[in-house]
Amino acid sequence: MSSPSDETIAGPPSSPTTEDAGTQARKASAALTSKVMLEELERQYMQIKGERDDLQQELTAAEEKFKTLNESLTSNQALEVENAARQHELRVAQERVKALEEEQTATKERTDRAQAESDRLREEIA
Repeated sequence: MSSPSDETIAGPPSSPTTEDAGTQARKASAALTSKVMLEELERQYMQIKGERDDLQQELTAAEEKFKTLNESLTSNQALEVENAARQHELRVAQERVKALEEEQTATKERTDRAQAESDRLREEIA
């Protein structure tokens, strides 16, 4: 059994329209909050996507520069090997020229001695 004092403590019964209006307000607020959050997330997504695209372009440019530098390095190394081979050939040629000059000097000295000996023998015969 309920006593008359229990009804006064509970307060007036709430009307269904007031409850519906509060629920609708909460739903509208939640929908608006969700919409704002979604728009903010989309804005952040577009910003991050733009940054990613910029970084992708920088990466592509850096890769191309790396490729060019690597090709230059390879070419430079090949030229250094070729230069070393040519330097070796030059040293060999210089040594050969020096040896030929020494041989020419020795041959000239022998020829001069033979000529002197020939002249001396002619004088003896004459």
